[in-house]
Amino acid sequence: MATPSYRIAAAVTAPSTSEFLVVRQLPPPSPPSTALGEEEYRRYVDSDLYDLPSAPLRRLAAEEDPVRPGVAVGGVDDCRLDLSRFDVPAALDQILNQLGLTSAMCGEWRLLKYVEEPEFGPDAGVNTVLIVGSVESKPEVLQDSCKWMSKEGAWEMLSGVKPGGTRIGPYVYIGFPKSELSSNCIAASALASQEYPPGLMLIPMKSRTLSPFRTTNLVVVQANGGACGSKRSDFFACGDALLIDPGCCSQVHTELADLVNSLPKKLVLLVTHHHNDHIDGLSVVQRCNPDAVLLTHQNTMKRIGKGNWSSGYTAVTGGENICIGDQELQVVFAPGHTDGHMGVLHVNTNALIVGDHCVGHGSATLDSRAGGNMKDYFQTTYKFLDMSPHVLVPMHGRVNLWPRHMLCGYLRNRRAREASMLQSIENGAQTLFDIVSRTYCDVDRKLWIPASFNVRLHVEHLNSQHKLPKYFSMEKFQSSCGIHFFCRWAVAYALSRTSPAILAGSALAGGLVVAYALGRNTGNQPQDSARRMASNTAKTMQLLHLGSMLNLFPVLLLISFGFVAFLFLVQGALPLWPLWEIFFNGQDKELYSIYVHASPGYTDLAPKESVFYGRLIPSQGTKWGDMNLVDAERRLLATALLDLGNARFALFSESCIPLLGFPAVYAHLTGGSNTNVSFVDSYPIKERHDPFFADRNISLAQWRKGSQWFEMDRTTAVEVVAEERWYAVFRGDHGMLNMEEHYLPTLVTLLRWGARCENRTLTYVDWSTRREHPRSFPEKDITAELLEGMRRGDGKCGYKYHGDDDGASEVEFCHLFARKFSKDALTKLIQLAPELWLV
Repeated sequence: MATPSYRIAAAVTAPSTSEFLVVRQLPPPSPPSTALGEEEYRRYVDSDLYDLPSAPLRRLAAEEDPVRPGVAVGGVDDCRLDLSRFDVPAALDQILNQLGLTSAMCGEWRLLKYVEEPEFGPDAGVNTVLIVGSVESKPEVLQDSCKWMSKEGAWEMLSGVKPGGTRIGPYVYIGFPKSELSSNCIAASALASQEYPPGLMLIPMKSRTLSPFRTTNLVVVQANGGACGSKRSDFFACGDALLIDPGCCSQVHTELADLVNSLPKKLVLLVTHHHNDHIDGLSVVQRCNPDAVLLTHQNTMKRIGKGNWSSGYTAVTGGENICIGDQELQVVFAPGHTDGHMGVLHVNTNALIVGDHCVGHGSATLDSRAGGNMKDYFQTTYKFLDMSPHVLVPMHGRVNLWPRHMLCGYLRNRRAREASMLQSIENGAQTLFDIVSRTYCDVDRKLWIPASFNVRLHVEHLNSQHKLPKYFSMEKFQSSCGIHFFCRWAVAYALSRTSPAILAGSALAGGLVVAYALGRNTGNQPQDSARRMASNTAKTMQLLHLGSMLNLFPVLLLISFGFVAFLFLVQGALPLWPLWEIFFNGQDKELYSIYVHASPGYTDLAPKESVFYGRLIPSQGTKWGDMNLVDAERRLLATALLDLGNARFALFSESCIPLLGFPAVYAHLTGGSNTNVSFVDSYPIKERHDPFFADRNISLAQWRKGSQWFEMDRTTAVEVVAEERWYAVFRGDHGMLNMEEHYLPTLVTLLRWGARCENRTLTYVDWSTRREHPRSFPEKDITAELLEGMRRGDGKCGYKYHGDDDGASEVEFCHLFARKFSKDALTKLIQLAPELWLV
């Protein structure tokens, strides 16, 4: 972990008074007001910010003498930082110069506080040493940038702010003794946190966010008194505590639970938008406090799975007022990042919580799949500017003390990017890759993929403003935004790494991408059997090599949009497809994708209105007990991995059925603690462990068996497609059948998937007949009790589902799917499914 930097801040007090000196802080540099395009930003100027004088604190080199003449600081014995290893005198000289004082005018210095900044990222943070000293007498003349301030005056300016008024910085606030603070935000004391402005506790918690950040800021607002202290009566929601964006990952869910349990029970919860790093802790909050009230936009709520939040919610659209004790907040509609994105204004301190509209470092990526667009982003930025906030609170990174400067910087950057893109287009760029490579030539190429999302939105924004040249083809541009872009990016990324192996692999991947893209355009058109077999053999090699190339680019493992890929491994027609049609009917098509691997000779086409239409993939023949079943599974996974939206992958046969409705299935697979967990049936067994395997370093202790019907995350799917060493062993000349029952289960131990793999399947199978094949269920066996028993299992599998929002009781399930069902069972299953899927 990187070493933090250090600063020292000094409170210089007046004799016999509680006054201390503050310095007007210098804003970050901006382009000259006379620069081209700066006219519109001149009126957006941040108000004056006063704070304690401070200076960088340099660590002494190893060869420097730690005992140096200069100013001594008393009371450092209890400090966790060894100040003798820092150049304190030089830092104090800088502070005194800011005040126009000399060391002779000040008495003894003593330590007030040592404050370690939480991990906001992307850097290691800035830790601060606060010291206090006193002048022997008040100077008659002060620097223009300095003034005396009382504790009472500072507190009034901190807690009763006026838009556009003078502001007080964080060093003054953290210098107050806790006994003098009226804030009650103490529930998070066990977690690394920061409170500034007063009343807003920020807790950076580890989350599934993208680089360069590692955490998402959880915002905690806690009432100072027991009841709402405001005299207003138009509050939309009231509570004793408020949480904003509990998005921490499962590794810190215990800490989140402890925090929620320490808060008052009258809890309000607000989610700015639906991305995983903002909602992964929702299920923890609901479990600890089922009565918590969730506020969010309706567009956000429809993208939050039942596994994250299974109760009702209250929709907000912007303008709603919230009361937490004597603190007031206002919801702000802030589309752009997504079409349901919200911000929150903390009225007492005029602090604006901006969600992911702004981040602490760099710029935010807009999610076009969730309605994000550049026009809305610009409008929201201007809305924030007109609100004149005193600080900006992003959900990634530290608090920004110069909000208007930051927002104007975002506008400058976006406009400069658009101008650069327009120039690239005018110079001949026609494709997404051409524009990205020219516009972001100074940016690490591994970031070109997320940058490409914004480029698409910028080009669409330019097109809506009629700024694009007439010869520029939007149709050609849109067609270059998929696999074409990935192909060219892969080669460019490899070139930047100068690794021959990666370069060769990328070139191969690029060629295979193009070949696959061209080949798949033929769709499901019938071909003669021999021609189709030859074509599919070539495509199979392309798919597997291409899928395996994905693990050369780890960034692609992080980019997914929550799709569940339903993989059907069948011989021919799907006899139970009408049941699956009901299962998918009316569901958001942005939540799932379908892939069907059938016999190469199968040419029957699904009707155009079917969800299975056009979903056949290149295939080869399969037969029971043969490793070519594993080939088919890898082929399905490789195809599905080409869609970066797919995050989960589930395998089914033609005799499988869903035991729960789509919302419940999706919630279980994508929500809560299951997000990074794979379900691969794997248990130890001696059967079929031939010396052939022991001779090739697969011991009996590692040997496993299990059902082939898996459900896995993207990382595991890439490993399955890329794995070659053990695959070659299982395909070797060992004379054993049914290796499909051992290959994946044994990979669990060979590749040490361990904690990220549940050693069980989510698909119910009845092996009670003790034959080569499991029990099959014809129509006469189908009852509601049978299906209920299948999905409940032994009742100890840990998946709890709350049902609809009508107060239905919690139900625990073991299985989401089941097999084997006969074709004649279809009518009975369709009759029972609607009631069964209601849970």
